[in-house]
Amino acid sequence: MRVAGVNSTISAEPAPDLSGLLEQGFKASPMAMSFHRRDGTYMGVNPAWEKLFDRGAKEVIGHHFMEYTVDVDLARSAEVYDALISGRRDTVSFGKQYRRRNGETIWAQVTVTAVRDDTGRMLSAMSQVEDVTERKLRDEKLFASLALLEDAQEVGKVGTFVAWLTPDKVGVDEWSKTCMEIFGYDETTYDRTNEAFWKHVHPDDVKRVREAQRAAHGAPDHPPGRRGPLDPRARGGRAGFRG
Repeated sequence: MRVAGVNSTISAEPAPDLSGLLEQGFKASPMAMSFHRRDGTYMGVNPAWEKLFDRGAKEVIGHHFMEYTVDVDLARSAEVYDALISGRRDTVSFGKQYRRRNGETIWAQVTVTAVRDDTGRMLSAMSQVEDVTERKLRDEKLFASLALLEDAQEVGKVGTFVAWLTPDKVGVDEWSKTCMEIFGYDETTYDRTNEAFWKHVHPDDVKRVREAQRAAHGAPDHPPGRRGPLDPRARGGRAGFRG
């Protein structure tokens, strides 16, 4: 082949071995991955899976994934796998819990994909396990803190709410139980709209409340995407509300 006046012979590179690349990717992936026979027993696991579960590949090959599933998720896991075998689903993603060797619980987001032959019969399944344990524990602590806050607010008759500013949630509010009670709502009558708040603001105070709202939007300590407190007392004023 002649390129820009220079004689150069370029030999075509051989086509890569796809199966070899897939095997390398399987071993190198930071995501815990495994392959299962049609009956649910393990055919292979990658190093990331071994690390997450603290179990070597040799000891799990031939064992069923149910052996490492916590009791509360056994029925749901069986239903998911049956949906893959029957052909009702090709891929399923769901949350479940596993047990590590030392008995610790792994909270995971699992995606299972069926591998089928030309007739559609499932031959095996590929599973990807994302460890979300830290996120789950963090969320549980947050929910516990919010529950304590709501209990304290109920005792003190203090209500709070969040009004979202993000495009997908603009106009939608989240109110505490006490806040609903203050405005005469309950969980069945509160419609989560921003209008539920504004129609209770006394006409004489609408202007000042809106000014307080705009000031709250610009406060540097407010998290992105949320409005700050709409209570004008946060800016040194008062507002009247109608029942």
